[in-house]
Amino acid sequence: MKSFKNIFYILATIGLIIVLLYYGKFLLIPLSFGALIAILLDPLMEKLSNWISYHSIKYGLALTVFASGFFIPVYLIITSITGIFSKEDWSKNLDATIKGVEEEITTHPMIINLAPDQANDLLNKFLGYLQDFIGFFVIDSMTALSNIIFSLLFSYFLHAYYVKSKSTILKALEKEPRKTLKKITMLVPSAIQSYVLGLLLVMLVMTVLTSILFLIIGLDYALLWGAIVGFFVIIPYIGSIIGIAFPLMYSIIQTGNIDQALYILLGYAVIQFLEGNFITPRIIGDKVGINPFLIILVMLFMGTLWGIPGVIISIPLLTVVKTILEANELDSVVKIFFNSK
Repeated sequence: MKSFKNIFYILATIGLIIVLLYYGKFLLIPLSFGALIAILLDPLMEKLSNWISYHSIKYGLALTVFASGFFIPVYLIITSITGIFSKEDWSKNLDATIKGVEEEITTHPMIINLAPDQANDLLNKFLGYLQDFIGFFVIDSMTALSNIIFSLLFSYFLHAYYVKSKSTILKALEKEPRKTLKKITMLVPSAIQSYVLGLLLVMLVMTVLTSILFLIIGLDYALLWGAIVGFFVIIPYIGSIIGIAFPLMYSIIQTGNIDQALYILLGYAVIQFLEGNFITPRIIGDKVGINPFLIILVMLFMGTLWGIPGVIISIPLLTVVKTILEANELDSVVKIFFNSK
């Protein structure tokens, strides 16, 4: 009877956590990302402490350096794409290209042959889906913008509170809890940094693979397009669509047909399958010492609850949980659920 009661309590607790995660996401998403940003900025802010005493100035400088690592590549990508598309007057050939693509949709051997009216209906449906997606993306972008703003605010206050209260909390604790907390504060930042290094390695691998694909297919500016695809890997789901959209659009406009674009799509589908099921789980799993299968499960679970932010935060969250368990010397639990070997 007691065992059934324990099982009920465990299941009820899990259910309550899921409900809180789902209905509390408006607060938990920016709070989680705020904590992640604070952890990533902490090493740089410690170095700045040697010269600057004001927390707000240190935070501003550290955030500027951190943000430049994202915005500089974005700027280079935008200028490169603008430069490529401005070399020729693509608008002159745009109408002819669209008509050619419509004709190929009805006759191409790699596509099911469609009657002109069927192709027109299919194109209209696609444009309708695209319009809905753009509308959803705009709304989602506004939500993302508000999450970013609140994440930055939370990271500022979380780090300030952490710095001021760390020594007070440690003094108030008994010897063993103090030792455990010290261990956690030392291990969590290094574990998160290992995750970031793993993510950068995944971006590099994807850059190399897609560049090779584009070179084999004969796409101009293959290395640039590969770098763009690799960079957008940082954004789950939508990033892969955004990244491949640029080389696809360039290929269709440049060649005036969809032959090369179809080969790009087929090759990229294979690479995307490898990235989602093998490359990312294996590389990041090895970096943070977490089972790739567990990474996939948690990414799916958090993605269901929080969407794209849930997928992004899932691996850092797993890393923190694993570190806390290790700091509390629960090695048996870590070996059973987290071990990457």
